[in-house]
Amino acid sequence: MKKITLLFLTGAFTVVSVMAQNGQLTRTITQDKVAITVELKNQNTNKILPNWEQDFEGLNDFSLNFDPWTVNDVDSGATYSIEGYSFPNSGNPMAFIVFNPANTTPPLGNDPALQPHGGDKFGACFSSMPPNTNDDWLISPQITLDSNFCISFWVKSYTDQYGLEKYKVAVSTTTNEPDSFTVISGSNPLLAPADAWEKVEFNLSDYDNDTVFVAINCVSEDAFIFMVDDIIIETETGISENSEISVRIYPNPASDYLKVEADKKISELILISSTGQIVKSEYFNNRSVTMNVSGMQKSIYVLQIRTKESVAFRKIQIR
Repeated sequence: MKKITLLFLTGAFTVVSVMAQNGQLTRTITQDKVAITVELKNQNTNKILPNWEQDFEGLNDFSLNFDPWTVNDVDSGATYSIEGYSFPNSGNPMAFIVFNPANTTPPLGNDPALQPHGGDKFGACFSSMPPNTNDDWLISPQITLDSNFCISFWVKSYTDQYGLEKYKVAVSTTTNEPDSFTVISGSNPLLAPADAWEKVEFNLSDYDNDTVFVAINCVSEDAFIFMVDDIIIETETGISENSEISVRIYPNPASDYLKVEADKKISELILISSTGQIVKSEYFNNRSVTMNVSGMQKSIYVLQIRTKESVAFRKIQIR
């Protein structure tokens, strides 16, 4: 993976709490000019979508709807807003929000601490204001596990100024109600670091062949913003993207057709929904093929590209 280092002047962001005249408690981000070094990584935007993934990219900016995931705001408390910045649902009681820092007013796209792990968006859980403490759930759809499954995701605290964000991971074999979950992440809450995104992974082999819900539960206490991104539920021996296949897919997003070009003859294209169901498959014997996707439900899918030698996966959007 190539890395490019750029040196430029930008803003260092500091956070302070302010009580507005209307009684709403906000946290203020201020900016001081400093020189920083940013490392840009040359990444493949058509990244693999394994058995199940929630990367928030296919959801509407600042939505509280994570379908097919669900959320539960158990504490029901009003949340901190960011003084000087506005976005839909800011300050409202909520569990998680689809946060796009580039689309706040004014944009927060230049705040390095508030950027997604990948793409343009991440899941954000804003701290509930005292006396409430966070009890906010982001819950997967019901999933039937095979053997040796795991859940992995990336977490981060926006700042450690008010203490690090706290969270748990839990599984339910019955319903998606919070009381039905069993915590699998240990007796004490985990802490999300503030200096960089951290990947965490939990083995689900105790639930082999069970039908389950898997949840991330934010339990922060008067902190600020818990950040989560790139959630994957998959088999630990799952297939990985094969770098030997060079694939080009366009248009993406698509509405009528997908054109797929590869450096080897494509034998089959398989379109898989976000819940893991095969919704369409076609056989070919050519390096350049077309799949008709007109009339299909608007959503994020994974396209499996098969050749005689290899298999590759690419994420595509139908709109």
